[in-house]
Amino acid sequence: TMKCATNSLYSALLGVRYGRGFHPRPAKGERIRPLQWTVVRNPYDRAVSIWASTCLREGDRYRAKARIRSVGRDPESFDDFVAACLANGHRWAGGHAWLFRNQADWLDGLVIDRVARFSDLESDVAAIIGEAISIPTKNESDHGFYRDHYTRDETWHAVTRWAGGDLAPEFG
Repeated sequence: TMKCATNSLYSALLGVRYGRGFHPRPAKGERIRPLQWTVVRNPYDRAVSIWASTCLREGDRYRAKARIRSVGRDPESFDDFVAACLANGHRWAGGHAWLFRNQADWLDGLVIDRVARFSDLESDVAAIIGEAISIPTKNESDHGFYRDHYTRDETWHAVTRWAGGDLAPEFG
């Protein structure tokens, strides 16, 4: 699942980081591997990670900064990112909509045999692949603990609405 330790997992499992284009997604209902698994993340932490990835780096690869500025807000503000991007869903994002989707939407219709949780990454992945591995630093960014960014109730509620499917009991 996008923004759920993909670089760390590639590094641990294959010894390399792939950069762009390493998130192949099979068609709905399609099985391309004997065992298909994914990683899910706390959606509140994932929202901060998407903001850091799109707004705290140089350039504007995903057009989030332009979107935020177009409505008179500041891309370096997590509150403004949520209000301009996540609170409105992912429809505005054009070709980059996949990055701004919640995990339930991302995984809808996919054949998934096992799910690892970002919070228990090493033990869950070890159980899936059948051997213990050491997963490198989960996040090389310096944006800190996700709870520190939720300073407004409306931001918390907007992320809750955006991540609604991720928080549903059937999603786990």
